[in-house]
Amino acid sequence: MIAKIKLTVAGKTYSPGEKITGKLNKADEVFLRREGYIEDEKPSKEAAISKNTMDNKETAN
Repeated sequence: MIAKIKLTVAGKTYSPGEKITGKLNKADEVFLRREGYIEDEKPSKEAAISKNTMDNKETAN
């Protein structure tokens, strides 16, 4: 999960865009998602390109 606002979870403060590594309880997670304060991590473009390259190599054989 990625913070979209400055957020403190389990005593650690996260800035916008920072990956949340602390454990959220379910109620807090539901609230933060509903209000748009957190979002799922988006896969990086490099990881997607690497995976596509590997898939292409496998299908070429």
